[in-house]
Amino acid sequence: MSSTVLASRSPTRARQAPALGRILFHLLQAYARHVGHLDVARQLIDGATGE
Repeated sequence: MSSTVLASRSPTRARQAPALGRILFHLLQAYARHVGHLDVARQLIDGATGE
């Protein structure tokens, strides 16, 4: 994208890339959410619950 397009989206400041820590936090959060969904599906199938 050109700087003109970015400037029009955020008129107060130029758009910056997110920090690596923020990216990793969101990746970990999404991974944990999907693992939780798989655990619920497994519990529904076999009836066993984890600790």
